[in-house]
Amino acid sequence: MLVTDQQAAELLCIGRTKVWALVKNGFLTPVMLPPRVTRFRLADIEGLVEILAHQARCTKSSSEVQPCP
Repeated sequence: MLVTDQQAAELLCIGRTKVWALVKNGFLTPVMLPPRVTRFRLADIEGLVEILAHQARCTKSSSEVQPCP
């Protein structure tokens, strides 16, 4: 399933500008459709959410140390 940049932003709880910053930094890859239409794979967004959630669990305070593979 493909979503717009606005929908991607809503799913990630960020603004559209931040979505494009994620593209620029290689975290998301847009799907280019003619004519001048850009979409994002929902699976890519869900994968990014999983990565960010994992990082958040790994960076909790030292009083809540959890192993991170």
